[in-house]
Amino acid sequence: MASPKELKDLTRGYLLGMVNTQEKDAVEDHLFGDDAFLVLLEAAEEELINEYLLNTLSPTERAGFEEHFLASPRRRRSMELTQGLMSIAATVRRPAPGPQRRNWLAATFQLRQPPDIIAVIASIVAIAFAGLSGWLAIRLSGERKAASIEQQQAKNQIEQLKREKTAALRHPEPHSLAPGSIFSFVLSPGLMRDNNARLLTIGKAARTIQITLLTDRMLRPGRYAVTIRGDNGDEIWRSDLLTHASANQATISIPSGALEQGGYILTLSKVNEPAPAGVIDDYSFRVAY
Repeated sequence: MASPKELKDLTRGYLLGMVNTQEKDAVEDHLFGDDAFLVLLEAAEEELINEYLLNTLSPTERAGFEEHFLASPRRRRSMELTQGLMSIAATVRRPAPGPQRRNWLAATFQLRQPPDIIAVIASIVAIAFAGLSGWLAIRLSGERKAASIEQQQAKNQIEQLKREKTAALRHPEPHSLAPGSIFSFVLSPGLMRDNNARLLTIGKAARTIQITLLTDRMLRPGRYAVTIRGDNGDEIWRSDLLTHASANQATISIPSGALEQGGYILTLSKVNEPAPAGVIDDYSFRVAY
């Protein structure tokens, strides 16, 4: 059994995209039915957000935070809410300016505010601050609750896919595949570096590559687009006719001839919504034949 420090390092590395494929699979396996590990992961998210906003992350961790951690729209919203609370707290703690010297004549004729008016203004400011802080706290709590529900739904979808995969392994198809065969894969969101990206091994007899995209976002009825780019950033393939299959996943079919051996980045987005608002998730993968 891993020590608490090893688990903490593992969760931080997973959230920052700094783990290998074996470690990534180990974390995702822990998420299924291990509520204690899920609590540990959420605590690591909050810790990384605070360290990022306080500028205490190392340069490598900061790069991983911006490239991988913030790739999740839910985690980006959580960071923005925490940043808003910190800004309000910093404003309240800001010391008042010191007394200024005034000309005695100006001080003599200066109009003074009655003490009761000053007290009323101070009360109004305090009430407004308390109300805003409460509203932000409620909104943050609602965001986290919704994210927890979405994560549970995504876990259920992944468990179903694992059961289907296990059944397929127990009853494999014949080794010699006829023309027109379909190769199916499942991708989780996130941009992984180099060899840590998911490897899709495609048989030479394949005519169609079917990819199921998992996401922690709630996919509502509508049209979605998928764009695939190579390592050099050039667009390789695009489809604007995708409709979501369920609440937390979408499936696309790609002609095998469209993808050569190498690395790719896939972007799932909502049609007719401009970037970055329309972008739902990014996925990285490699293809080998």
